[in-house]
Amino acid sequence: MKNLIVLPLCLLVALQSFSQPPTLRARYKVQQTHIIEDASEPTSVTLDYEAVFLKKGNVYLTYFKPLYLQKYPSGKFEYTSRSLGKVTWTIPIDSFDRINYVNLDSMSSRSHFASTVQGVPGNNFLNTFEKGCRLWKINGEEKNINGLNCRKAILQSTSSKIEVWFTADFPVEVGPVGLVDLPGLAVDATISSMNETWTLIDVETGIELDDKLFWPDRFYQAFANKGHLKSKKIFLGNFSLMDSTFVNTLTTLLKLILTIWLILLSLETGAQEMQRQINISGCVVTKEAGEAVADAKIIVRKGYVGAILAYRSTSQNGCFNFNINFQIADSLILFISHSFLETDTTYLNTTNESALALGNIRLSPQKNLLKGVTITSSPVWTRGDTTFFSAEHFIDGDEKKLRDLITKMPGFEIDEQGRLRYKKRLVEKFLVEGESLFSEKTTLLLNSLPAHSIQTVQVLDNQNHNKLMKGLSGDNSIFLNIGLKKEKTQCILWGRRSGHWQQRNVHAVSFMVFIRKKG
Repeated sequence: MKNLIVLPLCLLVALQSFSQPPTLRARYKVQQTHIIEDASEPTSVTLDYEAVFLKKGNVYLTYFKPLYLQKYPSGKFEYTSRSLGKVTWTIPIDSFDRINYVNLDSMSSRSHFASTVQGVPGNNFLNTFEKGCRLWKINGEEKNINGLNCRKAILQSTSSKIEVWFTADFPVEVGPVGLVDLPGLAVDATISSMNETWTLIDVETGIELDDKLFWPDRFYQAFANKGHLKSKKIFLGNFSLMDSTFVNTLTTLLKLILTIWLILLSLETGAQEMQRQINISGCVVTKEAGEAVADAKIIVRKGYVGAILAYRSTSQNGCFNFNINFQIADSLILFISHSFLETDTTYLNTTNESALALGNIRLSPQKNLLKGVTITSSPVWTRGDTTFFSAEHFIDGDEKKLRDLITKMPGFEIDEQGRLRYKKRLVEKFLVEGESLFSEKTTLLLNSLPAHSIQTVQVLDNQNHNKLMKGLSGDNSIFLNIGLKKEKTQCILWGRRSGHWQQRNVHAVSFMVFIRKKG
C-alpha cells in the first residue's frame, strides 16, 4: 500500500522538475519617514528607496536600493536637539540597504541589514517558519488601483500593523519585507512600525532570472538564528493512515492528480512551441493639449479578464517600451489608465508582427472629476503652553506697527494705561526671537516694531520670571514672543545709554528699531 502512495508522489516530483519555475520581477517605490521628536522644531526625514521583488519558483528575494543617497551622499543628516544641541544622524550608505529572502521549499527566511558605519559588514538573520505562521485578515474591502483589482489584507501584531492592498492576478505567496502567506502580489502597503509605504511601479513575468541573484554576496556572512515561527492555523479532526477507506481515497486522488498533470504537461509543451515575443511601444498624451502623461499605468492582459502579461508605467516623457511573451492563440488587450484621465482600451493585432509601434495614444480628462480644493493653513494654533498667531492672516495693508497688527488678533486688547492684555490678563514681558531685548518695555515695542517684519505672534502661558523656578511655583504669567521673517528681513535692535550704542540686553533710555532687507 505504501508503494501505491509513494510511486505517484515520486512521479509528480519527477514531472515537475521538467517544467520551468515561474518567474516574476516587480519594482516598488518605498518611502520611510522618520519623525525626530527631540528636535527643537518639528522635524521629519523621508528616505526614498526602490525595492526590487524577485520570484523564481518558490524562492523570493527583495532588495532595497537607497535613492536617498542622492540627497544625503555622505549618509549623514544634521538637526538641532532640544537637549543635546547639534546632532548628526547616520544612515546606511551601502548600495543595498536591506535584503529579504524567503524559500517556501525549505520554509526559511533570511534578512540582511546594512551597517551605518562604512567598511563594517551589516547584520544577517535567519528564521524558519511553518505554513500559516502569518494570519492575514482579509475582509470584503475591494478597490481598483491603476487597473488592478485589489483586496485589502491586514496583519496585526502587538508592535505593528501592516495594511496591504493585493491583487490575485499575480500568484505569489510573499508580501513586503518577506512576510509570507499573503495570497497575491502587493500593490500598495503601509507598515506602521517603520512608517513605511510601498507603491507598485511595474511588473514583469516569464523572464530569465539567474539563480545567483537569489544568493547575494552579503549572504556569505554569518547568520544569527532568530528562531522559529509556528503555524497559527487551527486544524480540526484527525485521520488514521491505517484506515483502509482513507488509503483508497488518497490513492485514487493521487492517480487523478497524476493524470491531470500529464495532460497539462503535454499541453504546456505544445503551447511553448507556439509562443512568440513582441515589442510594444508608444507614448501617452492628453487629448487636447498633447502633453506627455507621466506615470500612466500600462496593462496587457489575455483578453479582458485574463492573466496579466505586463504591468508598466510611462516615463517622464509619457512613453513606454517593453517586450512580452505570449502564445499565438492569445488575444491581447492593452489598458492605459491614469488618476485624472479616462481609461483607454486597445485590441493589439499581433499577427505576424515582432513589434507594435502604437504612436501617440490620446487620453481624455475624466468627466466626473471633483473640483480642486484649496487647503489653507490655520491662522491660530496651539502647541503645549504656546498659542501661535500667523501675522499674514491678519494683515489688511493699513498696519504700520505691531500695535496696529496685534489688536486685530482675537483675544488681544490695549487697556487705558497702554498695556497689552490677552484674554483680560496682562502681558508681563516681551521677547523678540526668544531674546529679552525689551524686557518689560512693552509700550515701546508696540509702537516701534514694523508690522511687515513679523512672521508670528506667540503667547507663552504659565511662565515664570525666574527661569530656575519654572515648573515649581508661580507659573501664572503671560509672556509674548515675536517671530520675525528671517527669509526676508534682518532685525537690528539698538539701545542708547550715556551716548553709547549697544546691541543686546540694553537698559536704555531710548530705543530705535531698524528693519533692513537682506541682499
